[in-house]
Amino acid sequence: MPDPPHLAVELNTWQEIAGYLGVSVREAQYWEKNDGMPVHRMPGKKSRVKAYPAELDTWKLRVLASPGSSAAAPVNNHRLSTPRTFGTGRSSRVPRLSRRAALGIAGIAGAAAIGVARLFRRGAAVSRARVVGNALCAWDDAGRELWKHPFAKMLRDRTGVSGMLRDPGRQAQVTDLSGDGDRQVLFAAAFQQDAGGAPEDELYCFSSDGKLLWRYRPDITVTFGDARFSGPWYLGDLAIASGPRRKIIWLALEHWNWHPGAVLALDPEGHAAVKFVNAGHMYVLERASNGPKNYILAGGVNNEYACAAFAVLDEDAPPSSSPQTPGTRFECLGPRGQPARYFLLPPSEITAAIGRPYNVVALIQEVNQHLVVTTREVPGEDTGTGIYRFSKAIEPLDVAFDDNWAATHRRLQGEGKLDHRLRDCPQLTRPAAVRRWDPITGWTTLAVPPSKSVKPDAYQA
Repeated sequence: MPDPPHLAVELNTWQEIAGYLGVSVREAQYWEKNDGMPVHRMPGKKSRVKAYPAELDTWKLRVLASPGSSAAAPVNNHRLSTPRTFGTGRSSRVPRLSRRAALGIAGIAGAAAIGVARLFRRGAAVSRARVVGNALCAWDDAGRELWKHPFAKMLRDRTGVSGMLRDPGRQAQVTDLSGDGDRQVLFAAAFQQDAGGAPEDELYCFSSDGKLLWRYRPDITVTFGDARFSGPWYLGDLAIASGPRRKIIWLALEHWNWHPGAVLALDPEGHAAVKFVNAGHMYVLERASNGPKNYILAGGVNNEYACAAFAVLDEDAPPSSSPQTPGTRFECLGPRGQPARYFLLPPSEITAAIGRPYNVVALIQEVNQHLVVTTREVPGEDTGTGIYRFSKAIEPLDVAFDDNWAATHRRLQGEGKLDHRLRDCPQLTRPAAVRRWDPITGWTTLAVPPSKSVKPDAYQA
């Protein structure tokens, strides 16, 4: 998605630079002289200047974290939320001003506040948000930046395996949680950890004008066998579902060190309730409907059975846990409810050949009136995926594997780790043994056939 227009233009006068920053020309020039604000001076008889918004944004974020900088004080304009607060909840320091300057700035701030109010009364509300540098930025439908929230701690690179949303597009979502026409921004933040430190993942909720409404850090405790696990927790995924009047926020969690995973439901005010506990990390969420019932599909891994797993959760049912062998360290001792259904998707032969203990569910999505559950056969590596197709009734139909899986199979055969050619691979011609659980029949094994739309010779190089 392209950047908003203002990120690509130049500012060619002091008036334009000051207007972009929301300060006077004198203050902008003071920042350049004393705080290293990036301004480019052009050659010629007349002193001409030029600045780039992206460079100014990066500089502003840096100096906001420097208490001794004169630019660290908050600025009242439509792009920056006020008062500026950081992770400690404290407002940034404001330098002492003369009476005349204070009255002048107060007048400017009052006019800006009136302008902001009029702007939002005309319907200019946030429509998109994403991370720029170390800040969350929000724009309206016209691509104008409405506000920016810098974080005091550095955000973690979300391209890693642990503690990231598997779909980066879900990290920042704009939605109307209460159904009153006012939009909010939900942001799943993951901060960099100190050496040996625990994760600090949090969910932030901002108003349409950039005010921090609430923040939530998962603090649940779950018991498996004779062990209690109290976190901290990584945020695995974030999904939003419509309720009778208000929307529900669903969070998938991964324990930072051990096997437990969980699914939480939050109301629009940020109050959380545990809805599902799993003997394995939960990575992805999706919503599905089957007649009058609505379900949350939660995918990840089951450590007792060492394979990819996903649960079918009735949105209105009591809290539940994954079906495990009673008396083992994987049995959850609370909650005691049962999911509507639970599936185990077996690892393929390349998982064992590479020496990994299990595969994982990496994606659940609706495609052409079917649910498609994608497994990553070697977690953390792009070595291929299994593609399971489910009916709208959430029952398995068939399975196929992608081209990366086929290429990995050929490589492992060449290395002597597989003893047959790809064209002779039984996984391309024989059914997959998918285990299915429900509260009435318990565990059953389903023979899920290979996809008829993908023939074995389609995998040949």
